[in-house]
Amino acid sequence: MGDYLEERLTKLAAESDGILEQRGTGLIRGIKVKKPAGEIIQRALEEGLLIISARDNVIRLVPPLIIRKEQIDEMIEKLKAAL
Repeated sequence: MGDYLEERLTKLAAESDGILEQRGTGLIRGIKVKKPAGEIIQRALEEGLLIISARDNVIRLVPPLIIRKEQIDEMIEKLKAAL
């Protein structure tokens, strides 16, 4: 699932000008964003997505190890809306 998440985040980064960089290993990912992470985290929460920050402009994604592709797709759509 880590490869699938990386693929989806890479595609999202290409489509969104709000993402500066994405990095990580497996399912643990960091996304460096242009806006303050707090604003995006609040919007994500309003979309029903719980994420945390690692720095002022870095969002951390740490989904459960048992996550399915459908859930990754849902997470990406909610993240896209929050960005």
